[in-house]
Amino acid sequence: ENIDSRRPIFNLTSETKNGYAIIRVDIEDDGLSKISKISLSNGAVNRRDEETGEIDKEFTVSKNSKYIVSVEDEAGNISKKDIKIADIQRSISANIENKTAYSIVTVNITDDGISKINEISLSNGEKHESDANGNINKVFNIGKGGEYKVTMLDVDDNICETSVVIPDITRKIKIVA
Repeated sequence: ENIDSRRPIFNLTSETKNGYAIIRVDIEDDGLSKISKISLSNGAVNRRDEETGEIDKEFTVSKNSKYIVSVEDEAGNISKKDIKIADIQRSISANIENKTAYSIVTVNITDDGISKINEISLSNGEKHESDANGNINKVFNIGKGGEYKVTMLDVDDNICETSVVIPDITRKIKIVA
């Protein structure tokens, strides 16, 4: 009778997309037993499908962090490796519509990020948080024109910024995200 005591051997790779990253697990050797599950330190778990015998070897993450990947076979042998994701970036742009006494600034999220928006702030210190769906439709009151930095923070603490120039006639801007 063979007792499998060999731990699975695997490699990790990652690919950063626009606003998220994909961690891929490449199984080199599963020993005498099939892989039963692959888990990520953020709580995500991929289990082997009983019907097809296949297991998803990819995880999508939206936060820059160090992740520990655990691979377990049917005999209970476990191997772990870590991978650092550090280059997830979000993207925004801003469009300005000038009115007589104010300007409307529309902030557009221009990436495929999977994290909801947490807040948008201006360089003057004023900020607004999103609703439960990650939407913001608030008015920032600005007393004078000038260049303002618009900063977006998502729920995974990814930050992105853009600048807008508000003409001197501006008294307030409306942020729609």
